[in-house]
Amino acid sequence: MLFLPSRAWTFFAVSSLFLCSVIHSQQVGEFKSVQATSTASYPNDPNGLRQLLEEMLVAARQNDNTKLQSLIRETEIPSYENWFTTTFGQEKGESWAGPYGKMLQ
Repeated sequence: MLFLPSRAWTFFAVSSLFLCSVIHSQQVGEFKSVQATSTASYPNDPNGLRQLLEEMLVAARQNDNTKLQSLIRETEIPSYENWFTTTFGQEKGESWAGPYGKMLQ
């Protein structure tokens, strides 16, 4: 089975979304401020997640990498270094923020 770049993006997007659900459960206020600045509005429930994933899949199938990358960027954690350290403590936060930052690049 071939591992196509669009599948890699989809995998990354799904992984990011699962992490976003953890973020939301721990920092509701920050999530709402990020959601308010988003270009697209998805309900904060399973249907909203489904809509976002379906839109990502459509963009991937149409090879619309610009739209797909834009959708993925909307799932990024703002100020991730601070968020990881605040949420998981200094040691774990720093060790997890590094790999997350590398994935963003």
